[in-house]
Amino acid sequence: MVSNSSGLTFKESHIEGWAVPTIEFSEPAGSLLRVAVRGVIINSAVTGKRQYKWKVKIASAIREKRGAYQCCASDEYAISLTMRFHLDTHGGNKLDADNFVKPILDAIAAGLFSSSNPSISESWDFPDYNFKTLLIHRLPDAETCCDEGIAVCVSVRSGTAADAP
Repeated sequence: MVSNSSGLTFKESHIEGWAVPTIEFSEPAGSLLRVAVRGVIINSAVTGKRQYKWKVKIASAIREKRGAYQCCASDEYAISLTMRFHLDTHGGNKLDADNFVKPILDAIAAGLFSSSNPSISESWDFPDYNFKTLLIHRLPDAETCCDEGIAVCVSVRSGTAADAP
């Protein structure tokens, strides 16, 4: 565990069977939100229904995990994102992981801030400007397509949100 003056701690966490690196506030506003979403990771170049369904899947998992707590855009967020790819699903080993990040961050924001079911929202314009700290990690590749997916850890820092997820 490493901590620094910004109040962040780097550690290994376990999220639904995966050991993943996370960055967390040393004194978070509440418990951490941790969720894994299995499925083919869709990149930003894929538009239409495939990307929409992937975003809804992530946003729904985040929203379900946060429960009734309404996240506040004025809080500060540290987001840890881990991706595990099945290379054959994506056509081989030439994979730019950064191209897969934007749709995932859009969906995380929707899951945290949406007051309605993400599946009925056409807009992915939710506040992610307070995602001040991002850790993006790629796990070793999956041997089967069933083990592809993402793990997300959200840590929140606020002076007032004592009951954060």
